[in-house]
Amino acid sequence: LPYSWDTTPVVAGAGTTVSNCVFTGTGLRPLMLTGGTVVDSVFRNFTSGHDSGTAAITVSAGGSVIDRCIITNNVAGRAGWDYGHRSMGVYVGDAYTPTTVIRNSLFANNRGVWNGTPNASQKTTNVCATAVYTKGNTLIENCTVASNTTYQSTSGLTAGITVAGPGVEIVN
Repeated sequence: LPYSWDTTPVVAGAGTTVSNCVFTGTGLRPLMLTGGTVVDSVFRNFTSGHDSGTAAITVSAGGSVIDRCIITNNVAGRAGWDYGHRSMGVYVGDAYTPTTVIRNSLFANNRGVWNGTPNASQKTTNVCATAVYTKGNTLIENCTVASNTTYQSTSGLTAGITVAGPGVEIVN
């Protein structure tokens, strides 16, 4: 599904399954899960340039499931502010109930950048995860996180998984 910039083209609510799709484009969050499921799908070449932006999948309700997906070559960047949190892969926006499940998925070659080179303020005030950023109640099971990059700082910039809330379990 080709996609461009600042809209959410697919919203999957409870009881809805998105499967066997390839999402490509430039922009942020081509898929928002509000209790739905995405399986056997690919998310690649997205760019988020906004605070609290997500390049691939945003979870905004409990019970959402991401299974057997490939999230690759996505970029979350700076659009001029010095704060916020973003994820190139999956952003779980709260400690939702029931638990969000992310399993059997690949997160590879995703990047966190700030217009090429971050300034000192941006290096110390942003929270960025190239695979998953979760605020809680998430099971991450049997996932591969490889070759993701971002700038390191004391603020929690990670090239992998950021846990920012309770109830997160990572199992491989």
